[in-house]
Amino acid sequence: MSSRSERSDKPSVVRSVKPHDQKRKLCNGGPNFRFNEAISLQVRCETQAEVDYFWSKLSQGGEEGPCGWLKDKYGLSWAKLKQAYEGQAA
Repeated sequence: MSSRSERSDKPSVVRSVKPHDQKRKLCNGGPNFRFNEAISLQVRCETQAEVDYFWSKLSQGGEEGPCGWLKDKYGLSWAKLKQAYEGQAA
């Protein structure tokens, strides 16, 4: 995915993507709006091996935090959670 529009050399403001057949819209907030902890993504994993895999990949170039949180190399916060524990979180 490119940060440039297919129709011009100007950066895209809104872009549609469809990873794993799930339609998403991405919005470029520009230099005044950076990632912070107000938004995070979550990876639902079935096994500890999946947890370890995603933790390793997402933390490369980023920083690890407590309680299953990390920031990736772009500054986006991620929470990992094994599906078996989902019903216990309040």
